[in-house]
Amino acid sequence: MPLRTSRPLVRIAIFVSLGLALLGCAGISFPQCGGDALFFSTRGPLGESVQLICPDGAQARTFLASTPTRGFFYAQGWSLNATILVLAEDVPPTPGPIPLHLYLYRPTLGQLARMTMQDGTEGFGALSPDSKRAVYEFVPNGGPIQTELWVKDLATGQELQLTTQTQPRTDDVFPVWRPDGQEIWFLREVFPPDFSSVTITLMRESASGGQPSVVLGPDQAIEGLAFSASGDRFAVSAAQGLEIVDTATLQASVVLPQSAFSGMSFNQGTLFWSADRDLLAFVATVPHTDQQEIWTVKPDGTDLKMIHSENALVMYLGGFAQP
Repeated sequence: MPLRTSRPLVRIAIFVSLGLALLGCAGISFPQCGGDALFFSTRGPLGESVQLICPDGAQARTFLASTPTRGFFYAQGWSLNATILVLAEDVPPTPGPIPLHLYLYRPTLGQLARMTMQDGTEGFGALSPDSKRAVYEFVPNGGPIQTELWVKDLATGQELQLTTQTQPRTDDVFPVWRPDGQEIWFLREVFPPDFSSVTITLMRESASGGQPSVVLGPDQAIEGLAFSASGDRFAVSAAQGLEIVDTATLQASVVLPQSAFSGMSFNQGTLFWSADRDLLAFVATVPHTDQQEIWTVKPDGTDLKMIHSENALVMYLGGFAQP
């Protein structure tokens, strides 16, 4: 797979399109999937949006659309009737930098509120399995452009800095909660001075803070991570392809080799595991095109299906959510 050489929050800014904003979203018609639905977001020739789709590819529909003052980049949550974490671009009234902010959104009420008021740029985030906490990427203003991870208690408002960068050109990105809510796993990216390449290490840290430790090293070239419902296994999209790993022993097996994709590459941070269906979903890019495709597959590598395809500059998944 090709190296990704653009840093996460910088990359998001590259794809910002002026002329985007929020539409009223109360009264959304959710897809009837007979179980969970999948969040995905696109930015392409026709603008940007967060959408929902059934795991069989049916009933794709807009969840959050954009108008000239706010554009939506990403959404994640465990239930469509509960809080959804949303990453949005708030377009200023005059030309200038477009800030990225995380919001807490209640779809059934149409309520949208800033999650944190810290002075800086927010990035991708994830709600804890009980939806009481959120972990998120953050770049403070006034310092080096390096991505840290923070955790916020949504009931008390208390915020904890989970990771601190001690070496230059380092980003901690795409955080994932272990299903018991006790640990947060993430990708640590380290760039050379010219940003011509990147090394990626899979890390883990207690959700209450401490010292992070290495799970899998840079030789694995990991792009995405997803836990099974029980947490006894996790999936990674890596150099070898799609792998299932035993959480306790780190014994891995390739269930879908990279050769199965005819040169396609995994999009970073777009691997999710449905507890409802025991199904994996990920995004892959067709080589030398802007064609983005959502694929699903069973954890044993069977029943591989391409369920959705778009011509888009970028596509992300936000995970599975119950109706």
